[in-house]
Amino acid sequence: TSEENPTYKFTLDLKGADLHRLNLSSDDIRVSGVITSNLTGQNINDINGKIGVRDVVIIKNDKRYVIDSLVCESVKKENLTHISIESTILAGQIDGTIAPADLPEMLKEHFAHYFTLQGVQRARSLKPEIFTFHMALRDPSTLTDVFFPEIHGFSAGNVVGNFDSDKKNLSINIDIPRIDYKEIKVDSLIVRVNSDADLLQATIRAGSISDSILQITNLQLAGKAGHDSIEVSLQSTSRDGYMKMLLAGVFNSVPDGYKFRFGKDGIVFQNVLWSVPPDNYLLFGRNQFIAHDVALRGAGQSLSLNSTDE
Repeated sequence: TSEENPTYKFTLDLKGADLHRLNLSSDDIRVSGVITSNLTGQNINDINGKIGVRDVVIIKNDKRYVIDSLVCESVKKENLTHISIESTILAGQIDGTIAPADLPEMLKEHFAHYFTLQGVQRARSLKPEIFTFHMALRDPSTLTDVFFPEIHGFSAGNVVGNFDSDKKNLSINIDIPRIDYKEIKVDSLIVRVNSDADLLQATIRAGSISDSILQITNLQLAGKAGHDSIEVSLQSTSRDGYMKMLLAGVFNSVPDGYKFRFGKDGIVFQNVLWSVPPDNYLLFGRNQFIAHDVALRGAGQSLSLNSTDE
């Protein structure tokens, strides 16, 4: 190794590591496998090389799970980085000018371009990043069975997108056919995120969400952020267009907190439009919550919320 470009080269033969005794799991889980590393670099942003795990055997409560291999490779040439991961569980890659260690701050700065987060300091000056990415969930059943048993149905899915920090262009597409969490079943989950220099827009859709008692069809949560406001809506419709529910309004970033206001036509229950006063709002943040003239009326019913001391 050298101080300027250290090398991390080793082979670790793991035999029956007890995750319960290591306080890494409350369940009886033991892991065996061979880990090989041949990496160089000063930090995660300039790492080069490959790390692999093969012949993995996981035993949980006497049930045996086998993973043939998992290989992660990072290749950095000048300003371009290629990161890939390949396994029977998932596969994917990232290509472009990306600094993985800076990505959380970069995304936080990207969101702050559209909406001010109170109490969050602006990130230090970051280098521009332009990259594409895609990931395919091939067979996540081993991970869910072992580490997330509450998720007992998780179909293979895809995540694709791209990002350009200078142009404020972000695109994320997520498609997962089915997720079963405990008694809740989610069918056809779709996530779409897009942004340009003016707006950041996101939509989460589910064909249906159900349990043993309730079923909600065509559920959609949508948001549009820009100029320190976020327009949000949550709605559910039937296949013939019947509006079962709509809740829509606007969040604004204000000093020491956030303000939410229901829109004029933003409340619908069972295809009936409810009224709300134009000066309604909810103000919250920094140990305060104020409700002002939040009075919902429709179908012969009413619901009101007002703070006694504003």
